[in-house]
Amino acid sequence: MDFTLGRINLVTGKREVGKSNFCADLVRELKKMDHSVSGIISPGTYKENKKIGIFSQNISNGERIELAHYSPGWDPENPQRVWKINLNAVHWGNSILRKMLLCEVIVIDEIGFLELEKHSGWSQAFQVLEGENYKIAFIVVRPDLIDIALSKWENAQVIELRDKDDRDAILSSILNQAETILAK
Repeated sequence: MDFTLGRINLVTGKREVGKSNFCADLVRELKKMDHSVSGIISPGTYKENKKIGIFSQNISNGERIELAHYSPGWDPENPQRVWKINLNAVHWGNSILRKMLLCEVIVIDEIGFLELEKHSGWSQAFQVLEGENYKIAFIVVRPDLIDIALSKWENAQVIELRDKDDRDAILSSILNQAETILAK
């Protein structure tokens, strides 16, 4: 679990390990420390302990939109995909990223196959991350896409959430390191 934060940090872990909850906790704690945080988090919607949807939330103002709903086999190119994306949410997310102002920390939950394989989705994230309007970024990327993400951001730090139990220790380490980086 030893890691040193980079400017861009890729948060990864298997499905349902709690990447989105981790991002929400990270945002909440950074805001408590009076740091400016912008971006998008994408918490799940559950019914009877089963994830049935994903909402995306603008970190700056709390606005939400349905990002995806559970629809196994919807993609004929890749029938294993289970989440059907709401294209209005893609446009909404790109608008948020395009309008993002100077902040200390960016969180984007998540950059996935649309962005990394199809060169669509929240494509505005790439321009934002190439810019100078932030000090630290945390980007959620699924494990099967991490190599592609590292080819885009060669100096990125990979932070792997192995299980729900190590999230607190990782969060604590991030907050301690971020305090030093953001104080500069």
